[in-house]
Amino acid sequence: MNIKDFIKHNNTVLDGAMGTELQKRGLPAGCRPETYNLTHPDTVKEIHRAYFEAGCNIVNSNTFGANSLNFEHGKLEEIIAAALELAKAAREALEGFKFHQAAHEIYEMVWSTFCDWFIESCKPRLYGDPEAKKQTLAVLDFVLWKLLRLLHPFMPFVTEELAHQMDFLKDSESIMYAHYPTMFNELGLDDLMDDIDDILDLVEDKFQMVRAGRNLRVSYDIAPGKKLKYHIYKKEGE
Repeated sequence: MNIKDFIKHNNTVLDGAMGTELQKRGLPAGCRPETYNLTHPDTVKEIHRAYFEAGCNIVNSNTFGANSLNFEHGKLEEIIAAALELAKAAREALEGFKFHQAAHEIYEMVWSTFCDWFIESCKPRLYGDPEAKKQTLAVLDFVLWKLLRLLHPFMPFVTEELAHQMDFLKDSESIMYAHYPTMFNELGLDDLMDDIDDILDLVEDKFQMVRAGRNLRVSYDIAPGKKLKYHIYKKEGE
């Protein structure tokens, strides 16, 4: 995949301020940051790794000022080669575990799917039939407890406190010892897993219709509190 395709299909987060980070770690005034590729490679690698762990998926090599005006020809090639190797090494050190990717996926699940869509779509059921309300709260409880356990490796103290405050755990228990969430088929829900792709497609289609409705409201400058009726038609040939 080339860089254009990557940016098109991914949320792109870049690093920055390599010089500032090196100064924090002892780079003397007047010393070119690129020389640290040779003299302090572990420091440069540490900074790259920190950016990857923070969620960056594009990290620039430490070569901003590496040009023929600042360095002799032989030294220039050596510095650039070292810079590329350091960035690559930092990436490979985390690639197998992909902590930043896992954190990003869980964030999208919690913020975009659970908070933005799932809770909003549950509100009518919470104010309707008592049995529907009971079922909805049970699902919310089930999902929220799973999300806290998913988040725990990345937010240990916050999830520990929330798990106790929300009565998922007793005072003598800790989320550290709670089972990490498993797939539904491991819970004996094989029938649900067989249809999971179709179910998720239907849910996403529903959300797409809501987005389209919201976009129409904004496009025609319709007040948020004004109730509307939408007419949905099946597209010919589908």
